[in-house]
Amino acid sequence: MKFKQDDILDGLKDIAHSLGIKIRKERGVFTEGLCKLNNEQIILINTLSPPERVINIVAIALDSIGLDNLYIKPFLREVIDNETGKNDIFKQNNKVK
Repeated sequence: MKFKQDDILDGLKDIAHSLGIKIRKERGVFTEGLCKLNNEQIILINTLSPPERVINIVAIALDSIGLDNLYIKPFLREVIDNETGKNDIFKQNNKVK
């Protein structure tokens, strides 16, 4: 089943919120992703980034903090795994020879 980008973004934002991580959109030239500001974790996104890039950045940021002990809806877990390349690694390690 194919999910809309809005549904994916909303799901990823819900995960971030449940972990106490804010997502901020800012203008300027900077490296997007997870950062710490005043002892608070924030995912920084450029306002000009297209939705596919935002999904990629948020998924990678969430994965970097570790989500193994958190229930995540299967379609969102698949998105995170796809964006971080984990599904590619799994496929490579399980090729029939």
